[in-house]
Amino acid sequence: MSQRLVDLAREGKRVLRLEGGDPFVFGRGAQECDRLLEEAVDFRVVPGIAAGIGGLAYAGIPVTSQDTNAVVTFITGHTASGDIPDDLDWHSLSKGAPVLVIYVGSRHLARIRERLVSAGRPDDALCRCRRHPHLEAGGPGASYRSGMGSILDPAPGGLAEFFVASDLCF
Repeated sequence: MSQRLVDLAREGKRVLRLEGGDPFVFGRGAQECDRLLEEAVDFRVVPGIAAGIGGLAYAGIPVTSQDTNAVVTFITGHTASGDIPDDLDWHSLSKGAPVLVIYVGSRHLARIRERLVSAGRPDDALCRCRRHPHLEAGGPGASYRSGMGSILDPAPGGLAEFFVASDLCF
C-alpha cells in the first residue's frame, strides 16, 4: 500500500487513503507516513475516530465512566506477522485497567482469554463482543454480551472483530 501511494503521487495524482478508524491506532499509518517521508512526498493526515471508541459508543458501550473507572487499555490481538503479541505483560493487563478493548483478536481469542484469566482476570468478568463494527448497521444488536469464561462460544454471525472485557458492559 505504501508503494502504491508513492507511485500515484509521482504520477501527479492527488491521493486519498481512507482508513477505517484512526490510522495510528493499530493501523498502518506510521509505516505509510514513513515511506512517504522517505520518498519526499507531501502528505497530511486526517485522523479518524478509533473503532474501539466510536464502534463501542455506537453500540451504547462506554469505555470509561465517571462513576467506575478512569482507565481503558487498547490491545492488538495480533502482531504484523499475525501472531499473538507475546511481549505483553498479561499480569499487568489482567490487573490494571478495568476496561480492555482488544482489536482483531478473534484468531487468537482462546489464547488471549487463557492468558488474561491465568494472569488473574476473573473468569466471570463481563465482556461484550463486536462483529465488524464498521460494516454493520450497528446498535447493541450488533454485539453480544457474555462472561470471559464463555467468550469462546460461537457468537451470532461469527467471531468478534474486537471485544471488551469490562464490568461496564450491559
